[in-house]
Amino acid sequence: VSAQGSISAAGRLLRELKAAAREGALRGGGARREALFGAAAGLPLEELPVGELATACAVMEVCRPRTSSSSRAPPPQPPPSLLLASRLAACDTEALAAAARAFAAARARDEGTLAALVERAGALASQGGLETKHCSSLLDSLGKLAARGDGAGAVATHTSRGAAKASTPTSGGASTHGSAAGSGPDWAKAAAQLERPLVKAVMQMRAIDIAMALAGLARLNSRETALLRASRPRIKELAESARSGAPIDPRHGAMLVSAFSAHARLGSRDEQALQEVGALLAACGAHDRLVPADFVLPLVRSLATHLRPAPPQFLPVIEASLTSAVGSFELGQLVLVLRSLAFIPGLESSRRGLGRAVFGACLAAPLSSLPPVGLAGALRSAWALGHGDANFWAPAVREAERSIVGADRSSDASGATALRWASDDLAAVALIAGRILEKAAAAVPHEVPTEAPAAAAALAAAGKAPALLTAAPASASLLRAAVGFALSERRSVAATDGAELGPRELAVLATALARAGQEEGALFGLIAHRAVQLLQGPKTRALFNGRDVAQLLAALARFRYRDEALLSTLMLRAEDCWSSYDEKAKDIILWSLSELSAGRDQEGLLADALLEYELKRGRTTEHTEGHMVSVEVAPCFDDDPDYYGYTQVAPQQAPLDGDAGGRAGAVAGEGIRRGGAAGRGGRRLGGSGSSRAGGVRDAAWDDDAE
Repeated sequence: VSAQGSISAAGRLLRELKAAAREGALRGGGARREALFGAAAGLPLEELPVGELATACAVMEVCRPRTSSSSRAPPPQPPPSLLLASRLAACDTEALAAAARAFAAARARDEGTLAALVERAGALASQGGLETKHCSSLLDSLGKLAARGDGAGAVATHTSRGAAKASTPTSGGASTHGSAAGSGPDWAKAAAQLERPLVKAVMQMRAIDIAMALAGLARLNSRETALLRASRPRIKELAESARSGAPIDPRHGAMLVSAFSAHARLGSRDEQALQEVGALLAACGAHDRLVPADFVLPLVRSLATHLRPAPPQFLPVIEASLTSAVGSFELGQLVLVLRSLAFIPGLESSRRGLGRAVFGACLAAPLSSLPPVGLAGALRSAWALGHGDANFWAPAVREAERSIVGADRSSDASGATALRWASDDLAAVALIAGRILEKAAAAVPHEVPTEAPAAAAALAAAGKAPALLTAAPASASLLRAAVGFALSERRSVAATDGAELGPRELAVLATALARAGQEEGALFGLIAHRAVQLLQGPKTRALFNGRDVAQLLAALARFRYRDEALLSTLMLRAEDCWSSYDEKAKDIILWSLSELSAGRDQEGLLADALLEYELKRGRTTEHTEGHMVSVEVAPCFDDDPDYYGYTQVAPQQAPLDGDAGGRAGAVAGEGIRRGGAAGRGGRRLGGSGSSRAGGVRDAAWDDDAE
């Protein structure tokens, strides 16, 4: 009876420790910390089973007094770490897993205990004594313990983040508690030893077992795991069982997603298995088993970050589960959701009441309680999900503007702000405002840009335009406030690393102004000045990618702004990195340069690409006229004994009789552009009329001859 009571007391202590940690009562000293230590030390440690003994040791490790004089209870004799190590040396897999689980739950790190856990796991593996049903829990707990502290992280990831805090893995080693340095446990070997029996028994494992094992392997930095590949047919089987109505817990499916996210972070993504997990969760939802609120947030974050783009099987899962759970979220949880939804493609506001639930929660929060990152996330997610409720848009846009203006006005002489608006958040709200103004201009095409927001809002109020356009006048104010504050001198002075405007933010701000169609010469001048500064810096120049260069040039071309300093530096950057840009970025850059009549007096890859671009599109400029040659294609026949596959071209002297065509088409470079066969009637390359000069052989036929 006494032993059973002690076991219950150990469990209560662990629960009390977790509660105290959540409440922050363990920071520093304090009576509660000392009380927990005294209660754990007062237990009959030698009578406790291994799992409960480990619980008591973990509580004492976390709550150990800062100095011996402050302790109200003397430390137990013998030292609990030695007692635990001796018990671990002879325990089975179940007890070993319970001990590891206790230390992981208490977030306690004792190097001597870690060494004993790993050493015993290796001994059981070599003896063939590992029990498969407990290996998943043991692997998960060891992974959590390895991920805590600088030492474990450095050993597991082979980095030098800090000095490794470890002790020699000998049975019964005393606790070092970070005071000794040495070689830590061989985590890779431990992971491999625990993984082998799981791979053999994977078809009998539950979803939660697979999830815990994969999560543990990821924390132990096992990039290529046999279990990740072997679990695919089992996950498919579980998904089929869920579709048949098997009572699979959706929490276990959400844990699988988190485990796959951890492996994707290491560079291993199994798309097929991930789709099966999505099908499993969708089947659970079809039987009214939604993902609980505590598991929805990590699920959303995983799909929006490391598992992006999320497979479409997850869309109904997110829409149904989040609609049900969002009302119970605290403000911080709501902000994380708002930041994530825009990055899960395919979600729709109108399905399953998702938009009404999420953005209704924003209004109920209320909006004024959302931090800047929350306001930016709300606007971005509402736009991405197609949420068109005027009851959300108008107050949300006004609140974002009020927050930015308040942050600007509350800046002191040093530039510090009461409300922290990061550069990417300012760029995000500016872009949303620009999109709304672009939509407003399209709704009233005959209005001048300055009058379009009010006119579009009137149409929206009358039900003749999308409802979100009621926020168009407020969006114009928001755009000016966001761009002005982002480029303000006071904010630039106060900006720290990561807070300054970078190439991406500058490009997005320029794009926002271009979309809005508002000619803000002063703001464009500030953007150009900052961009030139970055492009001239040896380190910051490398931050400009193809999309940044394309967006800045497109914004300048939109208003025909020719800033020679910015144009020249952007063209130099494009010339240096042209081969690495994607086709879309190249096309936008060439269109912009052509519109701005820039880059035609240059030499190099960019100049050649611009010439080819303008020739293809038939643009007549001084740059292209020198490459326009009038030609006549002479007849060529296959039965000509002197014909060997070459196309004969002769200069055209004068139009032939009956020629209805205009001047001959353009020929770029040294040859004739390839085209389709013109037949006996013949035609000029690129011309609009016909010629009696006979046929032209398809240039593609002459590849071998060339």
